[in-house]
Amino acid sequence: NGADMVSLEVENEHARIYAGIQAMRFDERISVEYMPLPDSLRAWTVPRLIIQPLIENAFGHGLSAKQAGGLLRVSFFEDEDHIGIAVEDNSDQIDENRLVQLRGCLEKNDPQEEITAIVNIHRRIKGVFGEKSGLFLSVSGLGGMKSEIVMQKHGGKGA
Repeated sequence: NGADMVSLEVENEHARIYAGIQAMRFDERISVEYMPLPDSLRAWTVPRLIIQPLIENAFGHGLSAKQAGGLLRVSFFEDEDHIGIAVEDNSDQIDENRLVQLRGCLEKNDPQEEITAIVNIHRRIKGVFGEKSGLFLSVSGLGGMKSEIVMQKHGGKGA
């Protein structure tokens, strides 16, 4: 419903504060690179709580094992047809077999407790922005997991 939708600016601020708290919690073991939200994306309407759970997963399932040099990066992208949010890390906890398993769970809407948050995000993004939108998982250029929320600009309800 409408209460479940917020501006990307509000959603981003919530996630940025959460990431900052986690960075303090992990002190010098993990740093956060949080790229600025482009002005053109601030007013975009998105489902509530789509970024923070991805940050939580990165800290909880990958970065928490790092004794030093952990990195979490949040960035935004836009092209003619899409807007997107990327959350990536440099953990050592992901491999291609695990990615295949996670991707399969997304497509099946698997209720497995470990991945409930990402299935929920994927389903809500597709419901609002259309079938070509969703959560996409890959190996990050940083070496760990990369979770990308991709939202179609045209044909969805978020504009």
